[in-house]
Amino acid sequence: MTKVTEDTFKKALEGSFGVQAVIAETLKVERSTITRFLQNNPEMKVLCDQERENVIDVAENRLFTAADEGKKWAIELILKRLGRSRGYVERQEVEQVGVMPDQKLELVMVNSPEDLSKFKATEKPMEEKKILIVDIETTNFLQRGGLIVEVGIVELDLNTGEAKIVYDELVKEEGLDGTHGDAWIFNNSDLKFIDCMKAKPLDKERIQLILDKYPATAYNKKFDFDFLRSRELEVKELECPMVLATDVCKIPNVNKAGFKWPSVQEAWAIIVKEDYTEAHRGADDALHEARIVYELYKMEVFKC
Repeated sequence: MTKVTEDTFKKALEGSFGVQAVIAETLKVERSTITRFLQNNPEMKVLCDQERENVIDVAENRLFTAADEGKKWAIELILKRLGRSRGYVERQEVEQVGVMPDQKLELVMVNSPEDLSKFKATEKPMEEKKILIVDIETTNFLQRGGLIVEVGIVELDLNTGEAKIVYDELVKEEGLDGTHGDAWIFNNSDLKFIDCMKAKPLDKERIQLILDKYPATAYNKKFDFDFLRSRELEVKELECPMVLATDVCKIPNVNKAGFKWPSVQEAWAIIVKEDYTEAHRGADDALHEARIVYELYKMEVFKC
C-alpha cells in the first residue's frame, strides 16, 4: 500500500477540489487512509479545506455571472441566501410527493422590520432528528471472548443526511496480547495490532455521554450493542438497518427460503448504487452505514 506523505498528498491535492475520494484514488489508497492522514496532519487538512474553498469561489463567480445575465434561478438563489435583511425570506410549502417533501421557493417582500419579525414568528422550526450510528471492531465474537479494539460513532441528521464523526478511537482492553495478533480484523483491514497494543482502555464514560445524547443504531445492531451492553454501556436503541435492508435488497438465501441479511457492501451497492469497498474500520464504516440508514429513512423503511 502506498505510504501517504505530505509531498505525495500535496501533489494528489492538485485538481482534486479537496475531495478525499479523488485524492485516495490518485494515491491508490483507501479513503479512510486519507481521513486518518488529515486527522493526524492539521496543516494538510487546512490545505485540503482551502482547495474546497477555491472551488466555492469559482462557483460563486459563476453564480453572480448567471444573475448578471438575468438567469432567474441565480437571482432567486442570491436573494434567498443574501437578501434576507432586505425583506426577501424563504417560506416552505410541503407537499407529500412519493416519500419525501418537496421544497418550494417563495420570495416574499416585507415592507418593514416589524413585518419581518411577525413573518419570522410564524415560521415553524424544523424538528431535530439526529441519531447515532455505532460501529465497533473486535478480535472475535462476544461469545468467543472477543475484545473491542476500535470504536467509531457518527452523528446523522435525518433532515439533511449530514453525517459527522463524533468518536473515533482505538482501544486496548484488558487481556489483549500476542495471541490476538492474527485476528481476522488485523488481516482484513489496515488496522494494526501494534497500534491497538499502544491504545488506551475503553473510555466508557466519554462513550456513554455521547450515547446519552441521541438514540442509536448499528448496522448489525445485535453484534455491536451486545458488546456495548457487556461493557455496562446503555443505548437508546433504534431499529436494525441490516434487518430492515433485507426486504429492500432481496438477496436470495441459498441455504433456506427467503432473503439473506445483506452485508454493508451489498446494501451499499443496491441502495446507494455507488462503488464502495468496506474498510472494516470503526468510523469509516459508520459513515457509510449512516448513508445507508439515511436512504432507508427516505424510503420510509427506517423509522425514527
